[in-house]
Amino acid sequence: MLALDPKQTFPCVLNADRATERIRQPRFFLRALAGDEAREYRKFNDDDALKGQDYPTVRAGLLKQLAVVLVGWINVRDGNGLPLEYKPELLNHVLTQAGVGELYYAGLLYCRVDEADVKN
Repeated sequence: MLALDPKQTFPCVLNADRATERIRQPRFFLRALAGDEAREYRKFNDDDALKGQDYPTVRAGLLKQLAVVLVGWINVRDGNGLPLEYKPELLNHVLTQAGVGELYYAGLLYCRVDEADVKN
């Protein structure tokens, strides 16, 4: 998908939730990134400093990046089945290891590649 409006958001349903009835599927909303924000977001994926890091360190970095691109969710529930209001600080408790990676890579899809990025 291509963002035509800088405020445009895109829903993302995690693979683990695809079998859930559509009306009940948890959906995470990602915003499009462009320019310096997009470069910073993409850079995290290419950063050699992450090589050899333990999982908690990498997860913390991914969650920090997700806090930039993730703007909301619906149908996310706590352990008692009660709806959770979107708060970035809850990401660590809401997302599994697979979910963190999946959402981060979904965010990469919404980073616009500028002409200047291609030339550099």
